[in-house]
Amino acid sequence: MRLIERPTLGPLANAWDDLVLAQPIPSPFLMSWWLQATVHGEPVWLLVLDGADLVGGLALQRTSRAGLELLEFMGQGPFEPDHLDIIAAPNHDAAVIELIGG
Repeated sequence: MRLIERPTLGPLANAWDDLVLAQPIPSPFLMSWWLQATVHGEPVWLLVLDGADLVGGLALQRTSRAGLELLEFMGQGPFEPDHLDIIAAPNHDAAVIELIGG
C-alpha cells in the first residue's frame, strides 16, 4: 500500500464516493461533489492505494492565517458540516490510519 497526495481526485472520484457510502456513517459531507464545492484554500487529497485500488483517504484544505500554514478538513467552514473524517475500506482501516498518520 502507498500514500499519495493530489490536488484533485480526478478519475478516483467515483471510487472515493463508493468508499464514503461504505462507511458506518455515510455522511453526505464526505462525498466528492460536496467537498469540491465547499473547499476553502488549496485542496489536498491524501489517498491510500492498494495497487490501483483506492482503499482510503483524507480530504484536507490548506489555508493560512497570521502567516501560519493550516491543514484542516476540506469543506470545514461556515456550514460546519459534521462527520468529516478519514475514510477506509472494510478491513483496511488500520493500514489507512497508519499511512496517513505517518
